[in-house]
Amino acid sequence: MFASFCSVLNAAPSRRCRVFVVPFLALALNGCANGESTTSAPPRAPTAKWSTPTTNAVHFHLVDFLGWNNKDWELMREYHTSDVKVFMGPTETDGIDAHIQGLETMIAKMPTAFITNHRPVVVDGDWNCTVGVVASMNFSMATVAKFRDGKISEEYLFMKQLKPNEVPTGSGGSPLVDIATREDVRRTAGVESGWRCVMDKGADGNFFVVLSKAGTESLAFAN
Repeated sequence: MFASFCSVLNAAPSRRCRVFVVPFLALALNGCANGESTTSAPPRAPTAKWSTPTTNAVHFHLVDFLGWNNKDWELMREYHTSDVKVFMGPTETDGIDAHIQGLETMIAKMPTAFITNHRPVVVDGDWNCTVGVVASMNFSMATVAKFRDGKISEEYLFMKQLKPNEVPTGSGGSPLVDIATREDVRRTAGVESGWRCVMDKGADGNFFVVLSKAGTESLAFAN
């Protein structure tokens, strides 16, 4: 997790650090260490000179590392649209209030599920595809999110990691998401180059997502 913070923050000029680095590290390290909530105002990333994909990538880091880990629902509201739609298998929620209720239900079942790392992260245009590592429970989950004006407006959650022989065959049409991170986004957003994310529907009508890196690494998730 700390490596992920550094890769994002080291790219920020010193004038930004005064408004971003201190609240980011203070809140994140406190929340990830002990899961305690914070009453501090939601941090705002200094995005004036960042591209849309970079801004979205950083905002997603905030959502997971600070929002989820600290159970900070105010921050979640800050970085989700009021009409956000969230999909997890056959379950769909509409609106931020319903999404937060769903998160509270998940946390009740997994109180120690703190996200400690994001890898890989694939961003392009309005789409972000991220694998979050939950070290305390020894599992990973994938999230595919669509942003609107820097806030998540659609979110697809995948809790089951698939073995290579379990990856479904695509629908045959154009996948909903097929993105790869551009080189100019890589350093500022704290992501690696060479990764591609494809989200498609299987024959059963359910979504699945595959993240691959130039034929050398591949991760697949479904619900």
